[in-house]
Amino acid sequence: NILRQSVENIMRNWTTAIPTIVVMAIILTMFNGLFSISVHAKTAIQNLEQKFSITIYLKDNSDPFEIGALITELEKRGDVIKPITYTSKEEAWKLMSKTFSLDSDLLNKYKFSLPASLTITPKNPKDVEVIEAFLNTKAKNLLAQPYDSKDKQKNITYKMTEFIQNMRDTLFKTIVLFILFFVIGGTLLLSSTIHLAISSRHREIAIMKLIGAHHSKIILPFVGEGIILSILAYILNLILLIIIPFGDIDSKLQINVLLFEFIVIVGLGALVSYLATRITCNIKN
Repeated sequence: NILRQSVENIMRNWTTAIPTIVVMAIILTMFNGLFSISVHAKTAIQNLEQKFSITIYLKDNSDPFEIGALITELEKRGDVIKPITYTSKEEAWKLMSKTFSLDSDLLNKYKFSLPASLTITPKNPKDVEVIEAFLNTKAKNLLAQPYDSKDKQKNITYKMTEFIQNMRDTLFKTIVLFILFFVIGGTLLLSSTIHLAISSRHREIAIMKLIGAHHSKIILPFVGEGIILSILAYILNLILLIIIPFGDIDSKLQINVLLFEFIVIVGLGALVSYLATRITCNIKN
């Protein structure tokens, strides 16, 4: 009987119910789109962070044992990704000759040589300054020149990482604002729809109150209406997500997000409908 009355309320006020369903579904779909972009941005940041590295050049007379101790100490740090790559002078020579197809005889003629180096990958580009301070303090006698990250911060990888990080932060704030917008907008839409439904049945409600009907007999049909509207909006959202996919996301994560959305929208529909009915019908405990 409650379900039947809820459906009748929706059918009776379909001109208000349909826009409510559509608007709520569109907001949910936009939230899914922003969430998808945020996930892809996070993945891009992680990939770029793994490619961002610091290269320090060592003195020609550096003690191999001191170099090994430095590598061990660096790998123990929580802000560095293992392993630390050591490139000797000979390996640097071979790599440069292979990369640029240089004439080794010409290089030998001009006594050109490359120093040995260490390649360090920080877990986060923001940790560069801390690692820099450590190198300039603990490995000062090994460095060919003091390490300075100011010029390296101009590296395109770092700039791209910084840009995407800012984008992800912006997206996170936007998602939070969208959630607030959805809660506020959904509350206004649902409360208006329930208010109209109550207005269309004000005589029946007045009679029920006069004959002493229990509060639940009055409230539950409207609560059911709010839940049905929320479920229909959620279903329409799923249809829109099928029509307009937002890229591949881990299936488990996607299911968790959809489950979270379902709980929120149904809970919101039930709570707003309950409060709107009690306030509009002036029902007291």
